Amino acid sequence: MIVALLLGVTQQLTGTEAVLYYLPQVLSHLSEYWAFIGNLGVGTAKLTGELVAAALVEFTGRRVLMIGGNILLCASIVGLGLAFQFQETYTNSTGSVVPTDESNIIQIALLCSIMFTFSLGPGPFTLVVINEMTPLLMRGRVVATAVLMNRLGSGTIALTFLSLSDTIEVWNTFYLYGALAFAITVFYYFVVPESTGMTLEDVESAGKSAADIEEEEGLQQRLLDRHGNMHIQEGLAWVAEGTGPI
Repeated sequence: MIVALLLGVTQQLTGTEAVLYYLPQVLSHLSEYWAFIGNLGVGTAKLTGELVAAALVEFTGRRVLMIGGNILLCASIVGLGLAFQFQETYTNSTGSVVPTDESNIIQIALLCSIMFTFSLGPGPFTLVVINEMTPLLMRGRVVATAVLMNRLGSGTIALTFLSLSDTIEVWNTFYLYGALAFAITVFYYFVVPESTGMTLEDVESAGKSAADIEEEEGLQQRLLDRHGNMHIQEGLAWVAEGTGPI
C-alpha cells in the first residue's frame, strides 16, 4: 500500500503540472508568435506521447516505459534549466533585451519534450501499475488514496512554482525538478514490477509486501466473520419466527 501511495504522489513531483498550469508565465519573455507556438507544441506533444505509449505498451511493457520515460523526462527538465540559464539574447529596435529565435526554439522544443516523455510513461501508466499490483480486496481504498496523494502532489507543485521561480530563478527550479525526476526514476527501478504477459494474480503477488499480505489476510478474516455473523442472525430470526428450512 505504501508503494502505491508513493507511486501516486511521485508522478506529480517532476514539475509537469507547473509546465501546464504556468506555461504563459514560463513563456512570458517570448513574443506573441513564439508563445502561441509554444502552447500549441506542448499540447500536441502531450497527445502524441500518449498515442505512442498506447501503441508501444504491449510490446515494451509498463516498466520499461515508466523508467525509460522518466529518464528522458529528467534529461529534458535539466536541459530546459540550462536553456533558460544560458539563453542567448539581443537588443531589439525598441531597446529591449529579448531572446534570439534560436533560444526560443530550444526552449519550446524542451518544453514539448517534457510533456512528450511524461506522457510516454509516468503519465498514463502510474494508475495502471497501482491497480495491477494492488490486491483486489484492497484495490478500491488504495487507488482512491493514491489518487488523493497524486492531487496533493499536483497542488503542491502548482502552489510553489511561481514563488520558487521568483526566489531561486526559474532555471534552478527546473534543476530541482530534474533532481526529483532522477530520484523518482531510481524508485521506479526498484518498485515497479513488469506485468506484460502476466495475470493480475501474478502481478499482485509480485507487488505484495509482508504488510500488504497481513492486511489482506485481516480483511479476508473480517469478511468471513461478517459473513458468518449474518448466517447466525438469519438462523436466530428463523427460530424466533418458527420458520426456516426444514
